[in-house]
Amino acid sequence: MEYNSGVENQPTGFIVPEGPGLTARALLGPLIADAPIGLALVDGTFRYVFVNATLAAFGGRPVEDHFDAFVEDVIAPELWRSLSRGSSGR
Repeated sequence: MEYNSGVENQPTGFIVPEGPGLTARALLGPLIADAPIGLALVDGTFRYVFVNATLAAFGGRPVEDHFDAFVEDVIAPELWRSLSRGSSGR
């Protein structure tokens, strides 16, 4: 599936939102999109800014479901509680 990223030669399975920082996103995009492990970047409000297809597949959701969504709304509630506490839950 292809996404309109606004950047030429942008890899598929990767979303690049419009707005400030497009240059940094364009530089990081190929590194994240092609990674064999799940990777995402979030902004200061914990909204997804970048997500690769590997991470999206791990969560069982398409890449586009992550775009502009809060991490809390996408991942399992138990995992969010652990992450937001800053502990492993042990």
